[in-house]
Amino acid sequence: MYRKALGLLLTILLTAGASVWASDNQVLAELRFMAHNGAEKKAGVWVDGQYVGFVKELNGDKKMLLLPGKHEIVVRQAWYQDYVEQALLEPGEIHTIKLAMAKESHVATAGATSELKIDATPPRAAVFVDEQFAGHVDEFDGVGKAMLLTPGKHRVRAASKAQDSDRT
Repeated sequence: MYRKALGLLLTILLTAGASVWASDNQVLAELRFMAHNGAEKKAGVWVDGQYVGFVKELNGDKKMLLLPGKHEIVVRQAWYQDYVEQALLEPGEIHTIKLAMAKESHVATAGATSELKIDATPPRAAVFVDEQFAGHVDEFDGVGKAMLLTPGKHRVRAASKAQDSDRT
């Protein structure tokens, strides 16, 4: 448990400062994503249960470096099935995840007549409605941007990499 927590902390620190290390790092493993459309690029990424950001921000200069070992990588996007991969990473390995997310077949939005706008910081924070990933704050803030919900009571939560904040 201690090793897993230490690994997650290292993951977060390395994600922010990955460009400092050379690309030929022989101790850590690099995780890359290949996204083919806007939905995949805006999908949220979790490593070992910890939200680390969205696909578009985890590529290029902000590459993700992880400790070698087994990791569970989950990629989530609203209205799509979760992509789940168990990856066994080796030191110095570049592991590429080729996303091919499939749309959910049972999405029902006919009763969604209420609109919710979200203005929160940071704009890349993940938004959850009734404990289901719904997108990122910047997708629901601004002109023409809002989330459609069914009327009634919902639990809305925004969480960033650095902190978890709850709003109901």
